[in-house]
Amino acid sequence: MSNPAGAYCARLIYRRRQELIDRIASRQGRDPLLASLTVPGTRGHDADDPGTHLSHLAEALAAGRSELFERYAAWAHVLITRVGARDHQLTRTLEAVRDVIEHRLPSEAGGLATQYLSRGLDLLRTEPADPQSLLDGSTSSAGLARRYLGALLSGDRESAARLMHDAAARAGDSEALLEGVLRPALGEIGLLWQTGKINVAKAHHATESTRLLIGQLRSASEAGRPNGRRVVACCVGGELHEIGVRIVADAFERAGWDAVCLGANTGLARLGAELRRERTDVLALSVTITANLRQVRRIIEEVREAEALADVRIVVGGQPFEATPGLWRSLGADGTAADASEAVRVCESQAVAPVT
Repeated sequence: MSNPAGAYCARLIYRRRQELIDRIASRQGRDPLLASLTVPGTRGHDADDPGTHLSHLAEALAAGRSELFERYAAWAHVLITRVGARDHQLTRTLEAVRDVIEHRLPSEAGGLATQYLSRGLDLLRTEPADPQSLLDGSTSSAGLARRYLGALLSGDRESAARLMHDAAARAGDSEALLEGVLRPALGEIGLLWQTGKINVAKAHHATESTRLLIGQLRSASEAGRPNGRRVVACCVGGELHEIGVRIVADAFERAGWDAVCLGANTGLARLGAELRRERTDVLALSVTITANLRQVRRIIEEVREAEALADVRIVVGGQPFEATPGLWRSLGADGTAADASEAVRVCESQAVAPVT
C-alpha cells in the first residue's frame, strides 16, 4: 500500500534528524515547567530522548499508521513513570517535538507529522500508566505461567524448570507449552521491568533462565520428517529479543523444515550471505520495536532487488504487526503470523509457498 506523503515526511525527519534533535533539546532546556518536572537521571532516557521519539514518529509516518506512534507513546508513558518522572514530563517533551516539527519542516510534511504527534498526546491524557498484567486470565495456561514466573522471580530456578518439564511430560506437546505458557511469561517479565516491579538484573536472569529451558525442551522434541524446504529466521538489526524467533525456528524444525536461526540483531550483510549460501524458501523476520521497521523495510527491498533471491518468500512477525493489521502488506512482505504455529501454517499455505 503506497503512502507517499508519509514516506516523504519520514525521509525529511531522517535527513534533518540532528538539527531537529538539537532544537528540541534547546526547547526542553528553556521550558521551566519541564525542568521542574524532570527527575535527575531521566534526561537522555529512551522514553524521554528526542531522537527516540523522532525514530518512532518517522516509522509510523512511513507506514502510514498513526496507531504505531500512539502505541509507542503509551509504552513511553509507562516507562518514564517507572523511573520516577511526573506524568506531564513526556507530554511536555512531545509538545516540544511537535512545535519544532511544525516550524522546521515544510508545511505539508510538518502538518502530517503534527497530526500523528497530537494523536499520541491525546492518548497520554487517557492511557493509564500501570497496564494490566498479561497473565490475569483464568485459563490453566495462565495459571501455569504465573506459577512458573513466581518460582523464577523468587530465585528458585530449579523448581521453575521442573514445573515446565512436568507439564511437558503430561501434555506430550512442548510446542503448546512454548506458545501458551513461556511466551506469555516472557511478555510478563518485560512488563514487570517496564513498570518497575523488577529490576533489570532480575529481568535478565528470568529471561536467560527461560531461554535455557526452551533449549532443553527443544532437545527433548523430535524434528519432523524433512520436507526439503529451508527457512532462515532472525531478529532485524537493533532487536535484542531473540527468544521469540528461536521458538519460531523450532516450530519449523518440528514441521520438517531445515531451520536456520541467526538470533538477535542480525545485520544485512550476514543475513544476505546466509540467504545466498543455500537455496532458501522462506525468510522469517522478527521485530518488537516500531523504530526498527526501517530495518525490515530495508531488508525486504534488498531481497526483492536480488535476482538470486527472487524465490524467497518473506514472513514478518512481532508486536507492531500484531497491533497493526495489514502493516505487513505496506512493507512488502508476503505474510505475517502471530505465533510460531501460525508462522508454519502461513508458510506452508498457497499464498507463501515457495516457487517451484
